[in-house]
Amino acid sequence: MGFIGENGIMKKKFTALQKDIEDQKEEIRSLQEKGKELYENIKGLEKDIQGHKKEIREREETIQDKEKRIYDLKKKNQELEKFKFVLDYKIKELKRQIEPRENEIADMKLQIEEMDQELEHYHKSNAALDLMIGELTLKMDGMQKDINHQSLEIKTMRQFIRQFQSDLHDSAQLLEKKKALKASVIALYKKYETGKIVTEVASDVDAQQEYNRQREYLEKEVESMKSKLVKGLKINHSEMMRLKRENAILTVQVNDLRREFHAVKSSQSEVNDLKNKHRDKRSMDEREMELRRESELQKAQIQQLKHQQASMLKALGGSSASGPPPRRAPSVATAKPKLLPMMGSHIDA
Repeated sequence: MGFIGENGIMKKKFTALQKDIEDQKEEIRSLQEKGKELYENIKGLEKDIQGHKKEIREREETIQDKEKRIYDLKKKNQELEKFKFVLDYKIKELKRQIEPRENEIADMKLQIEEMDQELEHYHKSNAALDLMIGELTLKMDGMQKDINHQSLEIKTMRQFIRQFQSDLHDSAQLLEKKKALKASVIALYKKYETGKIVTEVASDVDAQQEYNRQREYLEKEVESMKSKLVKGLKINHSEMMRLKRENAILTVQVNDLRREFHAVKSSQSEVNDLKNKHRDKRSMDEREMELRRESELQKAQIQQLKHQQASMLKALGGSSASGPPPRRAPSVATAKPKLLPMMGSHIDA
């Protein structure tokens, strides 16, 4: 009876152990399925981690490039500040040099205007002298024609007088012959009409004297005008030479001032470029601030990604540690080594 009771107890224990074994097998199968799911999750998380690491590297490289760009911009800004200081000093020096030059230019402009007025006055005087010379030349031409006409009349009159003297001499040869002398005198009277001839000769002599007086007067006027013209031309020539010399000096000075003006203008353009660069500098400062904000944002994102990575690693380590340990089944011991190499390889990575 004792063996029978003990056998019944053993059967009950065996049945309980078989049931426990079945439960353990079921638990092992569920654990294996969970292990497969965890393995797949680990693979996905590892891919996410690699992607996050790559993104972190890219963000860090971008931040380094932007920090380098910010450093270069700061260095360039310092150089521009130095250049601005030099240009400001140069502008002040040029302004101090330009002020007396501008006064000289104003004085030279006044001198040039006065010289232009003098030249205009001389041109008007020359034009008036040319007009007077033309009028006197016309008068001289008219008087010359009258003189030529009077010379011809005088020549004719002299021939007439010579002819009369010849006829009178012939009549004088007949003094001893009264009848012949009377006839010769009557013929001479009829031929020359003495009273008319004397009147004409007297009037011709008066006309000749008047022409001579007019001629002498005009010759004196012409000589006076010639002397005045020569004197005026000499004065004008000396004035023109003086004006030319002064104009040449003024031209040289104006060219020097123009060169200085162009130099100042180029310096002013450099200053304007510098101002534009300062405006660019402000835009660069704004860009720098934007880059800084973007850099800070990317750093925050990188920190967030690092926190996510750490939380993933922590989750992976916690899931592997929180699994229920196998109690007796040898299959559990063979299932766990499949998970451990993956976790170890992930940690090494």
